[in-house]
Amino acid sequence: MWKLPYINPVFFSKNFKAKKAYKIFIRNSIIPKNYFSKSFDIYNGKKFINVVVKPEMAGNKLGEFSITKVLGFKKKKKKK
Repeated sequence: MWKLPYINPVFFSKNFKAKKAYKIFIRNSIIPKNYFSKSFDIYNGKKFINVVVKPEMAGNKLGEFSITKVLGFKKKKKKK
C-alpha cells in the first residue's frame, strides 16, 4: 500500500461519540474497528441511507454500503 487509509477526523471528536445517529457526507472514509453496532446515515447524493456497522464491515469504506446508482429499465414499445 502506497497510500495510508483515510479516516475522517470527525470520528475522533467528542461530539461524535455522544450522538446516537451520525450523518456522514464523506464516503471515502474507512470504518474504524471500534465503531461496531453504531448507526450511520450515509449521504448518497440524494438522500441519507441508514447503515448499522457490523464487525465484518471494519476496514471497508463507508461509500460501499450506500448505493448511488438507480437501476432502471426502459419499457419497450409494442410493434403494430
